Amino acid sequence: MPLDMNDTLVFLKVVESGSFTAAADDLRLPKTTVSRRVRELEQRLGVQLLHRTTRRLGLTEAGTLYFETCRAIPGLLAKADAVVDQLRGVPRGTLRITASYSLSVNLLGPLLADFRAACPEVGIDLVLNHRTLDLVGEEIDLALRMGDLPDSSMAARWLTTFPNRVYASPAYLARYGAPAHPRDLGQHAALATRVARRSGTHAWPMRQDGTGEALADYPIHPVIEADDPEVLKAPLFAGAGLMMATDMIMARHAAQRLVVPVLPGWVGRCPALHAVFPRGQVQSPKLRAFIDFLVPRLGGDHLC
Repeated sequence: MPLDMNDTLVFLKVVESGSFTAAADDLRLPKTTVSRRVRELEQRLGVQLLHRTTRRLGLTEAGTLYFETCRAIPGLLAKADAVVDQLRGVPRGTLRITASYSLSVNLLGPLLADFRAACPEVGIDLVLNHRTLDLVGEEIDLALRMGDLPDSSMAARWLTTFPNRVYASPAYLARYGAPAHPRDLGQHAALATRVARRSGTHAWPMRQDGTGEALADYPIHPVIEADDPEVLKAPLFAGAGLMMATDMIMARHAAQRLVVPVLPGWVGRCPALHAVFPRGQVQSPKLRAFIDFLVPRLGGDHLC
């Protein structure tokens, strides 16, 4: 017979009230229903819990043990309800987020102070990692991920897209000039992330902006490779080569004239940025608040 917690709660009320009649009044149930519930509980447990006489109601040895073990259940249920009610209210607690180093430095970090001002009861625990972490196993509330998402049990909220372009420093251009066409990239030094490596060769996928045509791979000559584009910035600024990067990474440096885009009219991949979180779970206020905070600040589609 399947477990029915209601039977246990009715039994507890009978013991606390001292009679089936009083328990029925408190629960606003017919006395016959209360009696049946206790009887079904005894049948499921395979023991008698109550001595029933015309004058008094008493607990058997098994009934006493069961009552003492279960008497805290109503309070625990009430506490659980209160905790959930609290979660549905003001955002609070620690929000554990994972993102790549580059995303964290260029996008997430500058926004955290404003988020904390908007939600002062939410703390941030930021895990910098390139790997696709097990969000449930690592107890992570949210991952910010660029690019195509693998099929998984995770839910995702699209946030924006960022086009990739080729950038150079003024010093590099003064010394070597700019490529006139992506076919010329192989004649220049390239600062590349490892995603540019395909089957032993290196290439940057590009297409003419606004045409909708398919991307074509153009060979490059990497002189420095790294897992994260952030470490390539210093050699880029120093004139060591060309670098393909998203506008998100380069916008501030372009405004400071540290870099300039080359190959006007050409773009690379336009990876999407998603907020990823466990599917099928009720979103906590802190998670909802953070996603709602990000959406208007990322500006939607960046014209890919």
